[in-house]
Amino acid sequence: MDPDLRRDRIARWSRILSLAVQMTALVLPLVSFIAVLFMSAGDLATAAHVPQALAEGAATLPRILVAALATVPVLIFSWGLMAVRSALASFQRGVYFSASVFRAFRRMAVALFVSALARLVVVPLSGLALSLGQDKGSLSLAIGTSELLPLLLAAGFWLLAWIFTEAAEVEAENKQFV
Repeated sequence: MDPDLRRDRIARWSRILSLAVQMTALVLPLVSFIAVLFMSAGDLATAAHVPQALAEGAATLPRILVAALATVPVLIFSWGLMAVRSALASFQRGVYFSASVFRAFRRMAVALFVSALARLVVVPLSGLALSLGQDKGSLSLAIGTSELLPLLLAAGFWLLAWIFTEAAEVEAENKQFV
């Protein structure tokens, strides 16, 4: 394939992906907050791993608190998405292996990891929030594949960041010989 055509294609798709990433990063926290806020009592109880009676008796303030708690991991993830935009901007300029790409992927890896850890804490805190003003409380911690997979993805992004750093060093070395 012609190198100019390949660079143009990478630049075009990087621009498109950058726009999609930015829109997702901005809209996702709002959608998440609204979705949790207006969730049915049964779905809310299931998500918080508490008895349905707790969710049915929850007042408006606990529901708002649960929605805010559920949005925290999404906000962290959105920060990571915005970091990826700087790597995509580098790709648009034809800079594929650089320190800025490494930093962008590293920030995404950190965001994925911290977001996954935050999701682990949101479930028990949501149960406690739904218990506010109730006679009985509930606390539950759940760890499953939906919590573990983002951690693996974070490790993959971190590894990819290291690979980009190595590639940048090799590219710099090769430029010295030419």
